[in-house]
Amino acid sequence: PIPSGKISISQAEIAAWTLAVFSILVGFAVGSYYGMFMMVFILFGIFYNLEPFRVKKRLWINTISLSLSRGLLPLPAAWSIFGNPGDAAPWLLGSVMAVWVLAWQNTKDIDDVEGDRNCGIITPVVYHKWKTLVYIIGFLSVMTFILLVFYVASGWLPPNMLALFILAFPTAWMFYKMAKNNISVTTLENNELWASFYLTLGGFYIVAAAAYLLGSYLTLFS
Repeated sequence: PIPSGKISISQAEIAAWTLAVFSILVGFAVGSYYGMFMMVFILFGIFYNLEPFRVKKRLWINTISLSLSRGLLPLPAAWSIFGNPGDAAPWLLGSVMAVWVLAWQNTKDIDDVEGDRNCGIITPVVYHKWKTLVYIIGFLSVMTFILLVFYVASGWLPPNMLALFILAFPTAWMFYKMAKNNISVTTLENNELWASFYLTLGGFYIVAAAAYLLGSYLTLFS
């Protein structure tokens, strides 16, 4: 909307702050813990975008910031609505998701390399050679599921959470596309890997919730 001239920068700022305040108020209406999580999310957005912080410009710190706000924290935030945010389970699952996001958040920047470089925004996609980036993403993808196995083997997560391994299939497909550098533009948004990023990230929530509810249901009959 800003580049197209539909709204001015000042109008965008007013809209952003209005929505931020509204989200915080709604958060506290849902629950005190949830409201605090909303405040943390807003702070992440401020630190990411606004000077003098503008984490967006700083190599890997930018991606780590997004892995926390999009990977680690959302599940504990949702958990706080009906449970104790101090429970280990949502944080452990969130850490698994954070590693996955750390890998695949980079797909958002594939089509933005020239613009990011011109604006001094040094993302991993801008900084690393393609082959190096593919290795990094592959390593982090494998570590995602190794971490999940470790948590289950240690007894920190129930065995039914291994159902999340089904997400290794779309992850493997995404990695194949990265390795071949065969990435298509989509009508959804950006490129097909970025669309797959959101679909697979949503899969973490859906599969984890289904496994949790199914496990609780089966317990009733055991």
